[in-house]
Amino acid sequence: MPFCDLSHVRLYYSRAGTGPPVILLHQYFGNSESWLAIFDTLRRPFDVIAPDLRAHGRSSDPGGRLTLPGFTTDIAELVRRLGIESAHLVGASLGAMVATRLAVQGAIQPRSLVLIGPPNFAAPSTAAYTRQIIEEQFPSNEAEYAHLHRAHGPHHARDRLLANFIRDSEEQPPEMRE
Repeated sequence: MPFCDLSHVRLYYSRAGTGPPVILLHQYFGNSESWLAIFDTLRRPFDVIAPDLRAHGRSSDPGGRLTLPGFTTDIAELVRRLGIESAHLVGASLGAMVATRLAVQGAIQPRSLVLIGPPNFAAPSTAAYTRQIIEEQFPSNEAEYAHLHRAHGPHHARDRLLANFIRDSEEQPPEMRE
């Protein structure tokens, strides 16, 4: 499976099939493997591209804050490098936010835009949701998250991704509320 060296990060991505491009963008704590259940089916009629976002899966972690603009810039550069001008965009949670920004900013001409569970970080329930992630979901899925991010070491999901998730939920940066 290929890697693409971009300006600030090395992104891993899976790609297979022929036909119109479909870009699959995973959720926070996920990676390209999050799409395995549909990847093979989609590759029959489509050119399917499933990248690992920066600091996720096998993509490099350039350090610094993990931000929505950073994720979006990375994917925009990847699609340019791959020569893709138009694609179906499918995003889950964080990936839905990235897909929306790609379409709105004109980084890619969307053939369609499929948003699965886009988060609303401006909602009053954000703090409660974050507590639920920290107290319930993360611990019960920590072994899976560690496996998905094994290229970064056994504690990357907790020490890097969860820490960034908590900081964003507390500080609510402006780009998360747009």
